[in-house]
Amino acid sequence: MLKTMRIEHKMSTPYHHQANGQVERANQTVEGMLRQCEDENEWDVDLQTLVHAYNNSSNATTEVTPYVVMHGKEARSPLKNALPVEDGSTSVEEHVKNVKSNQEMLQKVCVERIEKKTKKRQEAHDRSINDVEIKVGNKVWIRSPRYNKIGKQFLGPYEVKEVEEPNVTVLISGPKTRSNKENTRKIHKNRCKVYKESEK
Repeated sequence: MLKTMRIEHKMSTPYHHQANGQVERANQTVEGMLRQCEDENEWDVDLQTLVHAYNNSSNATTEVTPYVVMHGKEARSPLKNALPVEDGSTSVEEHVKNVKSNQEMLQKVCVERIEKKTKKRQEAHDRSINDVEIKVGNKVWIRSPRYNKIGKQFLGPYEVKEVEEPNVTVLISGPKTRSNKENTRKIHKNRCKVYKESEK
C-alpha cells in the first residue's frame, strides 16, 4: 500500500512532534473537534463521525478534501450508503485506472499548491523580520536556543559589529581568540531583539 501510494514511511520519536508534523497537525484539529462534544468521557462515540467530517472538508491550502486526495474520488455519504448502488457500465479495471489517474493528478496539484502557499508564508515571514531595523553599534538580545520555562529566554545584550541581511554579527564578551581577534558570532535576525536603555 505504501509503495503504491508512493508514501515514505518514517518512524518518529516520542514527544518530538516535529518529526511527524502533518499528522500531528491533523490530530490537533480532530482533538479540537472532540473538545466540542457534550460528554468528554464518551468522545470515542463521536470520533468516527468527526473524522469523516474532517476527511470530507476542503483543506485551506490544497483546496480539496483529504478523502479525494487519498482515494481519487468523492466519499459516499452515510445517506448514499443506505441507497441501492447503481449498476455502472465501467469495468473494475477501468475504474481502478481512473482512480489511479485522478490520484496522480490531484497529488501533483496539491504539491504545487502547498509549495505556493509555503512560499507566500515564508515571504511574509521574511518581510516581518526585515521590518526590524538593526544597525551597527546597536545592542541586541539573543534568544537562547536552550530556553525553557524557568531559564533565561534571552542572552546579552551584545553589540552589533556587522549587518548582512538577514544576519547580524555580534561581539561576545570575554577573552579574544587565539589569533587575537574579537570573539564574534553570526546570528539570524529572527533570534534578535533590539536592546533598549530602559531595560537596564
